[in-house]
Amino acid sequence: MTYQVPKQEEVKSILDLLFNQIEISGLPAEFDPAGIDWIYGVFIDDTDTPVAIIECERKLGIFLGAAMTMVPPAAAQESVDSGDLSAMVQDSINEVMNIMSRLFMSSDTSHLRFGHLEAEAALAVETKNLVAGFDKKTAYTINLKNYGEGALIFLTS
Repeated sequence: MTYQVPKQEEVKSILDLLFNQIEISGLPAEFDPAGIDWIYGVFIDDTDTPVAIIECERKLGIFLGAAMTMVPPAAAQESVDSGDLSAMVQDSINEVMNIMSRLFMSSDTSHLRFGHLEAEAALAVETKNLVAGFDKKTAYTINLKNYGEGALIFLTS
């Protein structure tokens, strides 16, 4: 089964439901993902097979999770700087990923759901292979007012 990658206005619409003052744009052509710390939301179908991935710049994941739980921006930045991630913010990142699962679906696709989050440092070989093998991709810069910005990449086949 194939899934869709979301258009910019669809991503904005769903994030607007969760957060105030989101800005979104396409990633610039010169964007270089090397050296960026990523987290990966892995989405699975009804047979528990991975079928889609959201590649999220780790700092953006922290900003989204922190904003969802009303952690102040300065504390969120401290978490980005230190690399420490509270369980509450981690749970909120998972919830944001869960909500974004609907962006891969349409009336013409099968159901999928958020499976789990993987850190780049502990990325499973299967996930690495999926990222390399997916042929549909959209990529955006998300700016969450008062927190910061980062890249969000949607991948599927």
